[in-house]
Amino acid sequence: PKVSSKKTGSILGNVDLEEEGDKTVAEQLREAIAKNAVRIVDLFREWDVDGDGEVTRKEFRKAMPILGFEVSKKEMDALFDEFDRDGSGCIGYKE
Repeated sequence: PKVSSKKTGSILGNVDLEEEGDKTVAEQLREAIAKNAVRIVDLFREWDVDGDGEVTRKEFRKAMPILGFEVSKKEMDALFDEFDRDGSGCIGYKE
């Protein structure tokens, strides 16, 4: 199924993510960022609510519905884990 963003609160604007398809949601998100010429740092700052330089799992969960990604906590956590390469529980800008 396709999930469309109804909110425009993200600097990415409206993003269509397919939960079941050839590409992972992480790959689709990366493509959306590139296609929309969004600077990763700007998106990261948008998600980093407390401004500490890292996006926590909680901040990530809050950002996903804005992008139209409304799925279970378990699925969001799996996506977060793909981005959290060092397993720290936070996504640093360099990740």
